[in-house]
Amino acid sequence: MMGIDGFTLSHVFENVDMPAQKDVDKFLPKIKMPFILDTKKPVTMGSVGGPDYYMEIRKEHQDAILNSKKIIKQIHDDFKKEFGRGYGDGTIEGYKIEDAEKILIGIGTIIGTSRAVVDELRAKGEKAGLLKIRLFRPFPR
Repeated sequence: MMGIDGFTLSHVFENVDMPAQKDVDKFLPKIKMPFILDTKKPVTMGSVGGPDYYMEIRKEHQDAILNSKKIIKQIHDDFKKEFGRGYGDGTIEGYKIEDAEKILIGIGTIIGTSRAVVDELRAKGEKAGLLKIRLFRPFPR
């Protein structure tokens, strides 16, 4: 099943727990912008390379995506240590999956409703669980 987020994103309110700005500023590195758009000195930057370099660019892009998983997990662990909350391992997050015989897998805003469904199924005695995909690229394995 495919769930589209449109209605949920535009018409539903959910609580958001935002850390204090000073804590966020302490956690995040200072922004370094190597390329800034300047109307007095306009440039064009694009993601398309000529035929001589296109496949090399795509290969480097794929390698960077695959290598990002360990960095994402490390930043997740650092965030958890700093703010006292974590989300699975940063790539996936399980909900009542330890003894589950059926696991619903989803991504995006459908997860909030899916947690409620898992709770209802558990109340009826079914061993249901939920696996939230938190990272699409690289896709968790």
